[in-house]
Amino acid sequence: MAFSDQQHQEIRHAHTSSSYRLRLQFRLDAAEVVKGIDLRGKTAIVTGGNSGLGRETARELRAAGAKVIVPARDADRAAVALAGIDAEIEPMDLLVAIDAFAERFLTSGQPRPPLDRSCERRT
Repeated sequence: MAFSDQQHQEIRHAHTSSSYRLRLQFRLDAAEVVKGIDLRGKTAIVTGGNSGLGRETARELRAAGAKVIVPARDADRAAVALAGIDAEIEPMDLLVAIDAFAERFLTSGQPRPPLDRSCERRT
């Protein structure tokens, strides 16, 4: 099936509009979650914080005063995606990432965020 130039423009417009609405909805949802909450002095680690809902979550947590750390496989790409958000980017290699990142964070002297005990690694 071939599309005319007009149809291609309509498809692109519909995609752009729906993407914009989705991004706006992410932003509104994240803003509602932290509305009225003062997170100064708290640290938030946001996995997936360089795109989509994760980026909006990082933005709103930072706006509420939290220190935001975003572990990322590609620190340069994350820096571009997080431009304008005062977030700390931590490089993360997935092969050794989780244990190495956790060790660096725990030995950094930063306050520990509360963790769900059901997620702890069993050794």
